[in-house]
Amino acid sequence: MKNIVIVDKASGAKSEQALGSLSLKGTSIVKLPFGQESVQSYQQSGNNLGGGKN
Repeated sequence: MKNIVIVDKASGAKSEQALGSLSLKGTSIVKLPFGQESVQSYQQSGNNLGGGKN
C-alpha cells in the first residue's frame, strides 16, 4: 500500500506516513495515494476538512 506524503508549508520538508489516522503539527499539504473520485464525502469542522466513506 502506498504512503501518505505530508509537505510542511512553512519549511517545504516532506515526510511519508502509512495510510491511516494522522495528526498535523502545522499547516501542511497532504497528498493521498488515491484520487478524489475515491472519496464519497467530505466534512468540515472549523478550519479542518475531513473525507471519509459513509
